[in-house]
Amino acid sequence: MKIMKTVNLNQRYLMIETLSQFVKQQYPLNEALLMCYQLFKEPSLLKLLNELKQGKAIEEKTDLLYDDILFKEFFTFYLYRDTLDQALIKAIDLCRQKDALKQEIIKAFIYPTLLLGGVISFSFIAVFYLQPQFKQFFSSFDIQFSPIQQWLMQLLFAFPFLVCVIFIAAGGIVVWFIKQLNGGNFKELEKWFHYWPFGIVLKKYFSIKFCLYYKEFLYLGYDLHTILDMISQRIKDLHLQMMAFELIEKVKTGTELTEIIESFLYFDSYFKLVFMLSLSRHSPYSLLDQYYETSVLLIKTTVHKVIQGALPILYGFIGLYIVGIYSGMILPMMNMLDKI
Repeated sequence: MKIMKTVNLNQRYLMIETLSQFVKQQYPLNEALLMCYQLFKEPSLLKLLNELKQGKAIEEKTDLLYDDILFKEFFTFYLYRDTLDQALIKAIDLCRQKDALKQEIIKAFIYPTLLLGGVISFSFIAVFYLQPQFKQFFSSFDIQFSPIQQWLMQLLFAFPFLVCVIFIAAGGIVVWFIKQLNGGNFKELEKWFHYWPFGIVLKKYFSIKFCLYYKEFLYLGYDLHTILDMISQRIKDLHLQMMAFELIEKVKTGTELTEIIESFLYFDSYFKLVFMLSLSRHSPYSLLDQYYETSVLLIKTTVHKVIQGALPILYGFIGLYIVGIYSGMILPMMNMLDKI
């Protein structure tokens, strides 16, 4: 299923890139869509063509090209300054980067997830199959467990349930966090900034998002105040509107810009520094590009560090569980057999 999804996604990227090439070669958009349909046999292209014939703008129906929030946001945004073919290519390049990062993170978590799943599966087998068998075997010889052995047996029984409860609770918290992030209640969202690691994730997310839009507006030659006004009025993304609105309101109070940026809740410390340096640079584009590239690299290295730190802990739990099974079940049986 995952392989098919990846193949279809790559085909979708190729289709949009091909459409961009046809448009770049100055084919009318309707002809470019028809040629792409002949190549890829994608029904959504015909639907898009019909929508365009009815007078709809292509940015209103981007979901027929690629149903992805990031693609829709940046394709619409790039149309402000670029031609249609350039907007398609730039938006799809960002989607490729996002998916490459996503795949790398998923790949990094595959091994520890399988390892943990194996441990939990084995623990349930030990609890519901091995433990009753051992108890029946010991009771047939009228052997009583010592308090320590009874405690070990109870601990072995509780372990898989405890792990499941922890992961269900953690999953529920993450789902609630994502729901708050995608919702429009910013007062509730601000509460997450005070909890680790959600505050770090939010600051990095908002910083990268603001950086990408801010950089593109700088290319158009706008100053900071104009950029903030345009983001709050033209960009439909609620997160960006909220950040721009707060910055504008703080500027109106007469507070120094450096102080505003330094105290701004939604930016991480690295972006605050980059943002302030960009204000004094004649060409700050490379500085902002470097921030984006470095941030993506830091996300990758942080994920790998977390995995490397979690694996020894996981190995330790596996070792303790095996020792527990040996001490609570196998060792008493071997001692009994020796006496026989």
